[in-house]
Amino acid sequence: MERIDDTAPRALRMALAQQPDSAGKVLFAWTMAAGPALSRSASVRWADGVLHVEAKTRTWRDELLHARPVLMSRLTGLLGPGTVKSLQISFVADITTTHR
Repeated sequence: MERIDDTAPRALRMALAQQPDSAGKVLFAWTMAAGPALSRSASVRWADGVLHVEAKTRTWRDELLHARPVLMSRLTGLLGPGTVKSLQISFVADITTTHR
């Protein structure tokens, strides 16, 4: 008998492996790899093997940078090697312009 802790991730990996690489697939894997709090803490975009993660605050950026090795490991486990070649984490403050 196999534990559910082992079965669910394996089933998810198998389901994802059957799908072509796409932004939707990678963004879904990001949500699974990062978990609810981290996945909501940033805007994510995937292009040319790079997952661009723009944190909503500097604090979230720091948390994401700290978690980068774990996130990459989880993404590779879900998507296979090479789908996400690098994880670029940034924070860009909103710039507001005042018109007089």
